[in-house]
Amino acid sequence: MTSDTTINSAERDAVWLTAIVQTRDASALASLFEIYGPKLRAWLVQRGASAQTAEDMLQDVMIKVWTRADQFDSTKASFATWLYRVTRNSWIDHNRKHNRTDVRDPEVMKVIADEEVPSAEFSYISQESSQILKDHIQLLSEVQQKAIQMAFMEFKTYQEISEETGLPLGTVKTRIRSAIQTLKTNMPRHLGSV
Repeated sequence: MTSDTTINSAERDAVWLTAIVQTRDASALASLFEIYGPKLRAWLVQRGASAQTAEDMLQDVMIKVWTRADQFDSTKASFATWLYRVTRNSWIDHNRKHNRTDVRDPEVMKVIADEEVPSAEFSYISQESSQILKDHIQLLSEVQQKAIQMAFMEFKTYQEISEETGLPLGTVKTRIRSAIQTLKTNMPRHLGSV
């Protein structure tokens, strides 16, 4: 093997890959992973893998490099890029395999079975109620409509509404309170008839 100080990293990697492909040189594989192993391990840990999982995945990546070294094409990417892609794909596969909910688990089955599914009648009544509420909001004064919209549809605090509109905090609270009171007064008559 030539001296590592006289060649760049791409040439060094190519020499090691050639040795792996042509002569199944295990020391070349070990040399590659002596350089890239810590970087790949750190990359996996940064993405949330435990130290043990990262180590296991690194071993899998080494096996893939050993068995697929002949598939590397230097015209498409550098060895480092190819190696990170193999590692990334292994990470994605690991997450797909281990982050799934097993629906055969009895505890999960209980949760799924116990979830209430709204009936069509309930959905219809909810839609009707929503439409009646929207219609009644339209009957409010423009300033009350804006206050209701900002508070309950845009989820803004009284303070945010005050700052945005330039109105005193007390005025904002009064407008929202009076709008709610008007809706409470007018809504029950219609909801009872649905």
